[in-house]
Amino acid sequence: MNKKKISSEELFKHAFENHKKNNLEVAESFYKDAIKENPNHLGSLFYLGGLFAQKKLFNEAGELFEKVYKINPKYPAVSDNLCAIYKMLASISSKKGKLIETKKIFEKFLNLNPNDLETNYKYGVLLLQINQHVEGLNYIKKGTGFIRFESASCKII
Repeated sequence: MNKKKISSEELFKHAFENHKKNNLEVAESFYKDAIKENPNHLGSLFYLGGLFAQKKLFNEAGELFEKVYKINPKYPAVSDNLCAIYKMLASISSKKGKLIETKKIFEKFLNLNPNDLETNYKYGVLLLQINQHVEGLNYIKKGTGFIRFESASCKII
């Protein structure tokens, strides 16, 4: 099949079919061709992001999900997938001791999902590690609800 002479939608259909059959290399090639044909093809961007996540290429997946989100923040499951990638990247970054990088990833996640309790708590713990104590305690409070502030001190309930 000559991929160059068909539309981005047809390329996407071939990519998706191969993706479903777990032919990841073939699917990746078709998704990339569809994106070359139409750089804003949401389906190709989104599913290539998913394919990259399957291959544990989390930075690449995140970039594609971010692009989909910028084009259409209501695209089905894009914010959930982007949040999942941010959580994964934050975990990897934290394990490597890259606390400032981890902080930036948490901030991206919390911009999308500010009420996620677990992430608020983990972000608070991270802030404590980098000596941002008051802000860290505020996020831990938001994540757990178990801290009450009284003037300049705090009490664990």
